Amino acid sequence: MAKKIIKKKVKKQKLPKYKIYLQYSSTSVGGEREDDSEWPTYSPVYKTFTPEHIYLTERSFQETIEIGWKPKTGNKVWILVVRYSTGDTFSSSHGNWKIIDGYKNQMDATRIGQIIRDNPTDQNVLQEKLKKDKLGENFKHFYAVWVGYFDRLEDVEIHEMTIEDISKDGLGIKYIKH
Repeated sequence: MAKKIIKKKVKKQKLPKYKIYLQYSSTSVGGEREDDSEWPTYSPVYKTFTPEHIYLTERSFQETIEIGWKPKTGNKVWILVVRYSTGDTFSSSHGNWKIIDGYKNQMDATRIGQIIRDNPTDQNVLQEKLKKDKLGENFKHFYAVWVGYFDRLEDVEIHEMTIEDISKDGLGIKYIKH
């Protein structure tokens, strides 16, 4: 009598999603019209991006980042940010930014940052390499906005931050390391 072997289909576990909220400042200069022709050109726009605070509680004027680990006040978080330029025939902007993810440790942020840095011009190759990484669950629907005809990767930044406490009146407690 042959034994019947039953194969159990194992579902790939999805990472739980938690949210952290990044408060930042951003400025831009440039973009002035340079001539009066029918098809005018404009001066380049240069943008700044400065992460300021990160919280567990939603506030106004922030970027929401979904992460796959449970954050707590006082935890360090490494925010991976890509800076890129974009434009068209008549203008360009530099220093545009996209937040990739928030990581529990510097090593993971660096590893993903290196994959992006080493594959800046091919969306498909980048997508495949990111999916192969153990953190690849986060990149199922990833789109590299810096890959395009007028678009270029300028920089990959990792910002080390501490998750801050926030009270009911909206005032945070900032942890400052000296």
